[in-house]
Amino acid sequence: MRHTGATLAYKYTHDLRAVQDMVGHVDPRTTARYARVVDKALNNPAAAVPIRL
Repeated sequence: MRHTGATLAYKYTHDLRAVQDMVGHVDPRTTARYARVVDKALNNPAAAVPIRL
């Protein structure tokens, strides 16, 4: 749940510092993992569509 919450927080705010504070990470590189998950998904928006057109 923690990973999901942090990923969603970054997805909707794009505020990595706020997410870092929320989850209590000392090292910003740890929090940056969540940004990579979201940014990777944004690179292929068609994959997020649950139906085939």
